[in-house]
Amino acid sequence: MIFGKHFHRKEAPWEVVDCHAVTPISMWDDIEELEVVRMHDADMSFKIEHDIQRSTDLQKVLQVARYHLMEQAFQHNFNVLLVEGWRLTLMRKGKKYRVEVVYTGRPAYAMGKDTRVPAPPFLCFLEQCQRELHQLLPSE
Repeated sequence: MIFGKHFHRKEAPWEVVDCHAVTPISMWDDIEELEVVRMHDADMSFKIEHDIQRSTDLQKVLQVARYHLMEQAFQHNFNVLLVEGWRLTLMRKGKKYRVEVVYTGRPAYAMGKDTRVPAPPFLCFLEQCQRELHQLLPSE
């Protein structure tokens, strides 16, 4: 046999426990107040995997993923994300838990009254996910 015992996976794979997603949505209530000078031709994404011990770690990992996506946008001379969304996948291997977050956004360079970065979309949805996962993970 060409695939001998050397290629056998010795470690158990991660089991997907739960998955939640927020489809990319507009982050600006009044887009007319924002003068979009230029926009990236496609959405950008940043993916991060992190081992977690507490359900409160989910929001921290989401914030880190968003921060890194904004850093990528800044490197391409963009200063806002016009649309943002995320997908969170919770995985388990034995007693260990890991979360994968994919944060997606459409970067643009904009001018206007307020180009401050708003909070990530649907954090209340993430809080609901945390409450559901409280049975699996210790809180704090």
